[in-house]
Amino acid sequence: RVPWSAATVGGRLRVLMSLLRGGQERPVVIASVQALLTPLPEPSALRGRMRVLRPGAVQSLTELATFLSANGYRHEAVAEVPGTFSRRGGLLDVFPMAEVRPVRLDFFGDMLDTIRWFDPDSQRSQGTCDRVVLTPAGEAVAEMDPEGLAALEAVECTGCHAAAMADWERDLEHLRMGQLP
Repeated sequence: RVPWSAATVGGRLRVLMSLLRGGQERPVVIASVQALLTPLPEPSALRGRMRVLRPGAVQSLTELATFLSANGYRHEAVAEVPGTFSRRGGLLDVFPMAEVRPVRLDFFGDMLDTIRWFDPDSQRSQGTCDRVVLTPAGEAVAEMDPEGLAALEAVECTGCHAAAMADWERDLEHLRMGQLP
């Protein structure tokens, strides 16, 4: 099975968020057989991995970066693609999976001062945003307790083929970052 693109994962997360909101109208979801056969997270698990941010909210920038990493976001020098974030001083750029463009979170201490949309190519702000919903970077996030990760890191692979060893190291790094391999 070929993994879904970031655009497809983002679209699926937008649908899941819409279903979580509920409301009077019952949505009609049109999906492929593959999408219907793919297990989804429990609504409560998805809600627990979401964060809604608004200007004026008190939020530790460091804690928010940890939250993003734990939910599968990759820390990069520049947030240009969905599922990435970058931090420079009191700014945190995030490209939420369920959005079509990234946001720039401007902090004053532990207070979120402003949220602005920005262009991922030019990195220039494009206007303010009254709130942003941060979903996980994927439908499933690896939850690895420290003992389990330590046991995997202790596995002896010195006799493995070089390609298998590279795959093993890559998969371990994904698990360390809270991502599924």
